[in-house]
Amino acid sequence: MITGAGEPLRQAMEDVVPGFKPCFGGEELNRAMAALTGDALKNVGEASPDLAPLPARDGTAAEGGQPGTSAAAAPAAPVLDKHTRDLLSASRMYAAAICTAAPYGDAAYDLHYSHGLVLQELAARTGPGPAHQVEHAGHLGGACRAYEAAVGARADAPAALYNWGVALSDLARVLRTMSPPPPPPPPQPRPQPPAAEPAASAAPAAAAAPAAAPDDTASAGPASNSGTPTSPFDAPSMATAAAPSGGGHAAAAAAAAASRVDNGYGYGPDAARRCLAAAADKYAAALALQPVNPQALNNWGLVMQELSLCAPDRRSRDELVASALDKFRCALRLRPDFDRGCYNLGTVCYTYAGQLQAEAQAAYRGGATLGAAEAAAKALREAGVRKLFSTSAQYICLAHALQQTKDVYRRSRLLVHAMLPLPFLRAGHLLGARAPHAQAHRGGAAAASPPEPTWRRDWYVLDHHSLRVASALEEQLSASAGIAVGAPAGGGHSRLAGVSSGGPLPAGAHGPGHGGVRAPPGGGHGVHALSVTLSNVTSVRRCADPSLPPGSALWLGLGSCAAGVYVVAEDDAAADAWVDCLLLCAYIVRTRGEDVLADALAPS
Repeated sequence: MITGAGEPLRQAMEDVVPGFKPCFGGEELNRAMAALTGDALKNVGEASPDLAPLPARDGTAAEGGQPGTSAAAAPAAPVLDKHTRDLLSASRMYAAAICTAAPYGDAAYDLHYSHGLVLQELAARTGPGPAHQVEHAGHLGGACRAYEAAVGARADAPAALYNWGVALSDLARVLRTMSPPPPPPPPQPRPQPPAAEPAASAAPAAAAAPAAAPDDTASAGPASNSGTPTSPFDAPSMATAAAPSGGGHAAAAAAAAASRVDNGYGYGPDAARRCLAAAADKYAAALALQPVNPQALNNWGLVMQELSLCAPDRRSRDELVASALDKFRCALRLRPDFDRGCYNLGTVCYTYAGQLQAEAQAAYRGGATLGAAEAAAKALREAGVRKLFSTSAQYICLAHALQQTKDVYRRSRLLVHAMLPLPFLRAGHLLGARAPHAQAHRGGAAAASPPEPTWRRDWYVLDHHSLRVASALEEQLSASAGIAVGAPAGGGHSRLAGVSSGGPLPAGAHGPGHGGVRAPPGGGHGVHALSVTLSNVTSVRRCADPSLPPGSALWLGLGSCAAGVYVVAEDDAAADAWVDCLLLCAYIVRTRGEDVLADALAPS
């Protein structure tokens, strides 16, 4: 290779050997080897770094460029790996088959659905950054149209509806930060050579002859440069979107590609909101056809949470958050080992608690003295925020116990661990039935029938071992987390506060102290205090029984007692949190052991 130091030798060789051409950096050798090995005979749209245009020198035109311009300013062709090239080839194959074969029925569904999967995979492999937004959105928009055609070919296709929702969700994230592309520049006509002076002997008609029109194929307009897609579902390929071109050709191609991106939704936050609403509809339709789909419920919950972040008012936001929490809970109750749903439930609670906390701080900002009613309202809001933060920590710690190898769960647990009512996972008021001791009802009619239990409102704690009525020491420990003990959170009177004795258990249900429910040492004055070991819990669910005291009831199925045990929470939110916590704790203890749950509660 001839370098700058060998310039005299190069000049001498050119003078002695006619046609001598020095090699700078081995470019010619590399191109020759690529041609010999067949790399130059690639499919359309597959670029190779060895076949990239050479840099222009001395103001000459580079290969594929315009005269007088430097090719170094043009964007380099992307380096595509084999998997991406295969995906591009498959996308063109499906598009050609759809256009030429015009399939219908199951054959059409298979082609459109497969085409959508390929375009989604291409979108996932698109490079990050604003430079690839048009290309990324183009693939996702094409996938949406492919799934729409697949659903049109087969209406009862939950897989196509589900993936359509996924593509719309991903498209919303891209469109949220996109701005409309600039309009394409007007076509620039080819400059015409100056007309020659007519000869004196030329006929008058020859002088008036019109100049030849520019060649249509050479026009720089968008129609001639962007090309016609193989099918209405064909998204701009990675190689086409990034291929170097001159002047207004690149802008025209980008505008033509972007015109096929939005799928009718537009650009910006409003377009993202419309995409998310459409994605929610697709998940709902997929679940209507296939109700047992925890992943669809999880994705639906994420969509509702994203919609809540851009809700127009607090009421709409609260409704959307409640809907998101409901979706995650349904997914968890279908699959207790679904750690992603559990973690997402915790993060949504945490985000919502942060919003409520900021609103409460803004409402009471300033040093004005509060009256009794305002102080009570402030305490109520603060207690609600603390309770919601504690609930979010509960779900995040349970997700870590379900999947201890995920680093994001471990780091999130470190962040929220102090929000738990340590050393317990959950603590709060519940209404439970207490059965009198047998020795307190001896002889007479009491011996002929079992004693009637009484309903009492107690402070319960849940750890890695059991759910039980708290002792005085446990009340003090759990109260250190900021949850009020002895009164409903936030002050006021609970609906359960007036419930005392006389509430019978439902028919067939056993009172505490039977069927795997034991009395802790020293618990209660003449009555058994409820204590249920997690290893004995087989199922937990909400229930609505008019024979139970007022409130939000839940039922615990026990392995040693088919009738189970009933407890009543203060409201629906507390009952749902207790159900989730008990269900997941029982599952973890049964499948992984108490030690795993104890590790999640242990200090870091």
